[in-house]
Amino acid sequence: MTTTRERELAAFKEEQAALGGVEPSKLPHGTEIWIDTDNYMYKLTVDLSMGMPKFIIDTGSPLCPMDRTCISVSSHCQRLRYDMTDWIGKGMRLILGFTNASNIFTNEIVGVAIKGQTDDGTEYDYELWR
Repeated sequence: MTTTRERELAAFKEEQAALGGVEPSKLPHGTEIWIDTDNYMYKLTVDLSMGMPKFIIDTGSPLCPMDRTCISVSSHCQRLRYDMTDWIGKGMRLILGFTNASNIFTNEIVGVAIKGQTDDGTEYDYELWR
């Protein structure tokens, strides 16, 4: 027997899968992820130079620490109080985890653009939910 919460979470996960999202740690080195919230734009650049994925942050947000190296990117559904690790999803709040163990929660994500190159040098640029 499933609880109401389990049903709500299952429906939410289905909704996010249908909308499509971004799994940042699975993107190639150098890929730029442009994340638009209702108050700031965040650019994350994927850095795989040390083996583990890291993300270099560029934003106008005054909340971003001096060390702009982020080690985790997740999303938070405020309504359900639920986090999705390694996911950037529409209508969710971005959680940026930094090396000093601090986190930044952004406002809701309204759009995402991905820019990068394939292994053969072909450039790609696409948008989600604009």
